[in-house]
Amino acid sequence: MDANVSSYFSIANIQPILSNEVLKTSIDMIPKKIHFCWLSGDEYPPLIKYCIDTWHQVLPEYEIILWNAQRFDINSIPWVKEAFEAQKYAFAADYIRLYAIYTEGGIYLDSDVEMLKSFNPLLHYKSFIGFEASTGGIEAAIFGAEKGTEWCKIAMDSYRDKHFSLNDKGSVRLSLIAPVIFKDALQKYYPDFPTNAPYREVVLQETKMLVCPVEYFSPLKYDLDKNRGSKKDVAKRYRNNPQTYCIHRFTATWGVGCPMYIRVWEYIKKRIQETLSCSYHNLTQL
Repeated sequence: MDANVSSYFSIANIQPILSNEVLKTSIDMIPKKIHFCWLSGDEYPPLIKYCIDTWHQVLPEYEIILWNAQRFDINSIPWVKEAFEAQKYAFAADYIRLYAIYTEGGIYLDSDVEMLKSFNPLLHYKSFIGFEASTGGIEAAIFGAEKGTEWCKIAMDSYRDKHFSLNDKGSVRLSLIAPVIFKDALQKYYPDFPTNAPYREVVLQETKMLVCPVEYFSPLKYDLDKNRGSKKDVAKRYRNNPQTYCIHRFTATWGVGCPMYIRVWEYIKKRIQETLSCSYHNLTQL
């Protein structure tokens, strides 16, 4: 595996600045707006309907804003136009989500995000984002920011000279997926932005940027959890965590499967855990 890719997906045990160590303002910086994209015009599938219903239930005072081909000028950006014409709507939404947050402020959610508790405690930050358990990379499906946040503009600008195309495997290059675009923009604007997923909250004091661990927004490991039982409620095991605000359910509309090396690593970890558990049991019997 490429060293750069390996570094990107690794999780380091870093020493974070805890949010309760930082002076917080009582003024909400992020407006109570939920932005989401649905570009196909198709009827929502059952899981999407369920997830959007949880937004209304958990966030009744939030304005929910749909971004579709009528609200956004699809022809304004080549990347969006080409992805839309290829019917790869999730990739077209990669730019639109940034545009929505930069121009209006609020919180972006992929349509397959299940809400568990309110985002209100996070609104006094100028921006927040988290990491995903599947890869240890940036979770681009859930993030919030005040209007005009500069890192969103940097990420938007990176799409200006890019064209959408698929490789032989029917996907896009790793360097063009939203988590990588987001990571590059965040690290460019925030020199102290964590390079790997933190285990607890990290607050960048100068900018009031909150960086969240995987359990906040994206604890589910998409293919791996689904492989454990295709018809089971794969999110059930994560709903009881009081730290979890929402769960990205990963309908995988972008068409990128879970990388093989992640599946192998998870298999190895499972075998190690089973071996250690067995060894501990045997020791207790002595």
